[in-house]
Parts: sequence; structure tokens; C-alpha cells
Amino acid sequence: MKKTTMKNLFLLAGLMTVCACAINHLNDEKTVITLQTGTDGNPMVISLEKGPQWSHTIRPGPFVIHIYPQLVFWIEDNGGNLLKTLYITGADAKFSKHATKKKMGSEFFRECFPVWSDKVLSSHQKLPSSTTPYPDAITSATPQSSFDVVTHLGHIKSTITLYAEINKSGDYNASYTKENSDWNGQPSVLYSVAIADIRNGQSYALKPVGHSDVFQNTPVFRAGFENLDTALEMISEIRVTFR
Repeated sequence: MKKTTMKNLFLLAGLMTVCACAINHLNDEKTVITLQTGTDGNPMVISLEKGPQWSHTIRPGPFVIHIYPQLVFWIEDNGGNLLKTLYITGADAKFSKHATKKKMGSEFFRECFPVWSDKVLSSHQKLPSSTTPYPDAITSATPQSSFDVVTHLGHIKSTITLYAEINKSGDYNASYTKENSDWNGQPSVLYSVAIADIRNGQSYALKPVGHSDVFQNTPVFRAGFENLDTALEMISEIRVTFR
């Protein structure tokens, strides 16, 4: 083999080694996301500890891409009505640079968070899109590891329920394949806790309660976790603490 050919092969191998790197690097450090910092009442911290399936990796060609979950936190009254969306990932104006979100618009969030989306539309509010982005006061990019969200509940005194809906695209298994579940894979998992005592120092853990589904084109909530596996291991704990 000629020296020039060998040299070119080594150069190609070197380039592939350089290119075979993560487009979005993993970062195991816990982050703090400070959102509504005004005096809206009832300051709170939502702490999420990631689980062993928080992220997974795909390898398109020589590239490595880490896939993180999308998630949303919101509160409802005793009648199941949406009171307030506290935090949602990737719903600000910057998300329009994300190819999938730009293409799908509000439908991305509707498919990612069917239960929350149904609550939003039922309350005559708009889902995020490039034309109706959500403010920085309630959104950020998905954290790469465990994180705290520092925000305010608002001037609410009655018993409420805090919900979290979490979904990771491409999280396939034997029941939810690429063929029968498109890009989503396993459905979103819901966590919740009823909160009756809103005061400084009170802390509540959210528990998994079920998953989303679509029945006759209508989003529904399913109690239980039949046919789910890795989707239940994205989260180790979610806890809300009032300050």
C-alpha cells in the first residue's frame, strides 16, 4: 500500500475519532434553575434526583447524542382544573432552533405531555409553539442531571395537587416499539402529591401514579404501569419544599 494512501487512512481515522464525540456532553453536576424570583407568594423548591435511565445515547453516524427527558410541573385544584404551570422544559423562544420542535410546533408538546396539554387546552390556554413561546419565568432547557427548580407557588391557600409529567423520546421497549409508537416510545409517566399544608419548611415527595395514553384521539390518564420499564427509572425522587 502506498505511503500516501496509508497517510490518508490515518487522517480519516483521526477525523472519525474527533467527530465521534458527544454533541451534547453529559454533566453529572446538580444544577439550580431559578425562575420566578419576585414576591409572588409561597416560595418553593422542586428537587429532582435523576434515576439510572435519566438519559440514553443514540449514535447517528460518527456522532454521539445524549437524549434527556422533557418534563413539566403544574398544579391543579380539587376539581382537577389547571391552576398554574410552574415549569416546563424547552418551551421558550429558543426551542424553535430544535429541528423536531420547529417542525411539529405545539404538536410536539401535545404528544410529549398529553395529560398536561389536555389540561392547558381545556382551560382555554395556548400550548407552546414558535409563535406562542412561554416566558423564561417558567421554562429552561432540560437539565443534564439532577436539579432544583426555585420558583413561587403563588398566593394559594387551599389544598392543591402538584403534578409532574415526564417523557423521553426514543425510549422503546418490547411493547412500545418504533413502529407502533413513532418517536415517543414509552408514554409519559405522571407523578403527583396532594398538598394541604403550604408553609415554610413543609416538604412533600411526589409519587408515580400512572402514565398517559390516547383513546379515540383523546388524551387520557391510565393508572398503573403495565408494559413500562425504563420509563420508570428516569427519576429516583421528586420532592417539593416550601421556604
